[in-house]
Amino acid sequence: MFERGKSYKRAALHKKFGGDTQRGISTPKDHPFIFLFSSHSGKDFGYDDQWRDGIFHYSGEGKKGNMEMKGRNRAVRDHMVDGKALHLFSRIEGVAPWEVRYEGEASYVDHYEEPALDVDDNRRKAIVFKLSLNPGATHGLEAPDLRKRPRARRQGMWTMPREKLRSIIESGSSGTQSREKTTTKTEKKRSAGVKVYVLRRADGFCEGCKKEAPFFKRNGRPYLEVHHIYRLADDGPDNPDAVVALCPNCHRRVHHGRDGDKFNRKLAATVSSLNAAYESSGVS
Repeated sequence: MFERGKSYKRAALHKKFGGDTQRGISTPKDHPFIFLFSSHSGKDFGYDDQWRDGIFHYSGEGKKGNMEMKGRNRAVRDHMVDGKALHLFSRIEGVAPWEVRYEGEASYVDHYEEPALDVDDNRRKAIVFKLSLNPGATHGLEAPDLRKRPRARRQGMWTMPREKLRSIIESGSSGTQSREKTTTKTEKKRSAGVKVYVLRRADGFCEGCKKEAPFFKRNGRPYLEVHHIYRLADDGPDNPDAVVALCPNCHRRVHHGRDGDKFNRKLAATVSSLNAAYESSGVS
């Protein structure tokens, strides 16, 4: 039905066969097959599809919270029992509207769960399917490596000299990272430059417990969370002298621990020395 290696417009596929146009797993109602769409941009939502030893590891469905074996995830697992074929497509990056390349007909081999982050950067369990491409569908060609075009990494403030980043922060021109809404519906903007500066200062170690970051993010940087010692909602300052980088455990301790207020005061007493040590060091 589909020619391996050929490009198709995703909109045209759905127009002809039906199925959800916005999901990675699409189940056309009146046809005996399931479309699986893989894209590098899925990493932004906690999906990391890739080839390993000739098996395609395909992330299940669900952007928030733990993934569950129901709905479209169940449809992938039980496709042979249900008499449906799996057709795997990969997005051709940089082409709009969506164009996809047909990789072949796939078969469910197994699945497993692994820890991952959801779209809100919360930890959760993700379902990963192990799929094999059927030889008859691939015409004997080698399965393509969908990792050949890794997502470009943004550098900018992460690599500029520390002194320049500090001057940008002080000038108030370092952009915004997020907004924090207060109970009065007003908003306080957080500086993206402050976040980068503090994470660079921490250099992969929690500034609360002094332990290494618990894991590395997909972009290779240590995972730490930025904590404002004085709440922005209470007119607290947004600068490196009032912000620390914490591991998730210490961050939760500040906000929910019995000694959270005491711990926060300790952080406030040490942040100046952290800045002084960083700025006097040769570390960039």
